[in-house]
This record gives sequence, structure tokens and C-alpha cells, in this order.
Amino acid sequence: MIMKLIKDVCDPCSKYINIGQPLLECENCSKVVHTKCFRSAKFTSKNGLWMCSDCCSTIEDRYCPFPSSQRYDDSDKFYDTNNQEDVTIAKFSSILEDCKRYTKQELANSISKLFPEKNKNSAYLPALFCNIDGFASNFDSFLIEHKTLPCNFDVIGLAETNIDPSQQGLYQIPSYTTFCQVPFPDKKKGTGVSLYVSDRLNAVVIENLSHCTKDIECLFVEITLSSGDKLTYGVAYRPPNGCSETFCQTLEDISKQLAGKKFHILGDFNSNLLNVQTSSQLFEDTLLRNNMYPTISLATHFRPNCKNSCIDNILTSEIDHVLLSGVLNDRIGDHAFIFTFTSIPTENSTEKLKTCSLL
Repeated sequence: MIMKLIKDVCDPCSKYINIGQPLLECENCSKVVHTKCFRSAKFTSKNGLWMCSDCCSTIEDRYCPFPSSQRYDDSDKFYDTNNQEDVTIAKFSSILEDCKRYTKQELANSISKLFPEKNKNSAYLPALFCNIDGFASNFDSFLIEHKTLPCNFDVIGLAETNIDPSQQGLYQIPSYTTFCQVPFPDKKKGTGVSLYVSDRLNAVVIENLSHCTKDIECLFVEITLSSGDKLTYGVAYRPPNGCSETFCQTLEDISKQLAGKKFHILGDFNSNLLNVQTSSQLFEDTLLRNNMYPTISLATHFRPNCKNSCIDNILTSEIDHVLLSGVLNDRIGDHAFIFTFTSIPTENSTEKLKTCSLL
């Protein structure tokens, strides 16, 4: 019995796609068109893959400069795996591809799966960041959101606080130590960064890494665990009108001063990684050149009549130790909450860092 060959039909020209004809396949849904028809079919490259117009409209933009080989198992790029020979790059790609949006309940479920009851002594440190757009107008709303989060974050970074250290007593989070950077002189809005560190951790400000200029505002602390291990956490903000070249140079200088140390930088960098060009290209080059790995790959900033952008991020030198990263659906103003969970090495130590308490 001779089986009838079923041929695919190219939608734009309504003709059959015959054996041997050049074709283009959507790498998400397997829709195919003649290569000569790809423009009229509105095929475009998105997130490193060729996609049809339907898939492009439903799949969210994602930053991932080194797509992992797993995405190409059913792709015509199955042979292109050279960029995955480096284990660190593979881990970096995995973190960016696994980054997702969470409701509070979804995050609680993920935490329960990642840290089951039997592993409650596992050591990890969760960090949270948000551009709060003014303590005076939004701090109470932040406290309400913080209270309903499914875990207690050990480090919280906030940008655009619009206050100076003399006012930090008015903006306390229970069970946290507050660190507040001075705002830029004579600037009443769009300035100021703060760090909140859990009272369970011992933290001191690193003065030589903390800056406040028209191009960069940042504050760094060194956290010492009871095991003796030291971690550096910082919060940074790049004013939109500041010089991106100066910001990137200062960020590079900071990374060099932290060479060989474990560090994490939470911040609003005002460089859109979903559209890497001009200043964003310089920012990306600075990060990758200095082993500062971004952990957030989805849009974090949502402004009416503007395209969504990924300008908030958590950078880390310890990409191998990142367990989870994501964006919460909840927002204050135009900015979403972003977070990471990072494992803490405890070899030759009895350190038992607290695990997140599900609320």
C-alpha cells in the first residue's frame, strides 16, 4: 500500500512546500514557510530563535546572550554548542532561561520544592530589590507587600529612596539593620539608595566602595557569617541623566576592588538588557568582561505607553551558587520586585544560616 505524502502548506503563498525546497521553521511551534516568504509570514528572530508572528506575540522577551544547547535539541542549531563548553557560561544561561515571573503563592511553592523540610539546614541567602520611587510616598506600601511575601529575605536593596541618613529612623523594617547612603546634593527626587540586612547577620559598610555622584549612587556592606565566610552585598542606582560611560567605569573599578571575593550587586541600572545597543551594549560588555553575571532576564520596568524593559537586576560573581531568580508580579509604581536565592558554602563549618520561613 502506497502512503499518501502529506505536504505542509506555506501560509503566505498558499503553495505546498515540496521536498528539497528551502524552508524556515518556527523553533517554538514548528510552523514552516518557504524561505522566500519569511518576510510576508512575519517570521522574526526572538530570544535567539526564529519564530512565527503568533509565537512572537505570545512569548515574552528574554535576555540571554549565550542560549543553552538544550534549547536547540529540536532545532537546526543542534550542532552549534561551542559556547556551552564553559561550565560557568552554561550555568549563567540556565539561570537566565529559568528566570520567571511569580505570584506570591507560586514563589512559596517553588521555595518548598527547592528547600524541602528534610533539607532545612541547607545554607542559602535570599535577596530582594525594588526601585521604591520615594520613601515618603511608597514606604508604607512596601512594608505591606514585604509582610505578605512568602519568605524573609536576608538582604533588601531599595533605590530612589529620596532620603538622607538622618531620616532613616523613620523608615525601619522590623528585625533588619538599616544602611542608608547620602543622597546627591540638592536633589530631592530620583536619588538615594538603602540596604536592609537581617539582624541575624553581621554587616559593616565598605566606605571605599560606596559612592554618590551624578553618575552613580551605590552602597556596599560586608557580611560576616558565623562560619567566618564573608560576603559583599551592594545596592546601586544609575540616574537616567548620568553619564553611562562613567557609571560603567566606576562599576568596573568596584569589581576589580572586589576581585577574588564573593559579591552581589542589587540595583536599577537604567540600561535595558532586552535592547542591547549603545549604552546598554557598554553596560553588558562591562558586566561580562568583569564576571558580573546578571540573574534577571525578564522585563522589570513597566511604564504606560512605553515598551517594557529589563533595567533592574541582581549581579553576582557567584553564578554557580544561584539557586533561583525571578520577578514578582507585584509592583510599586513602575518597578517590579526582583529576587535571588544563593547557596552559601559551609565546608568545614557548623554554620547553619537560617532558611526562609514560609509565612
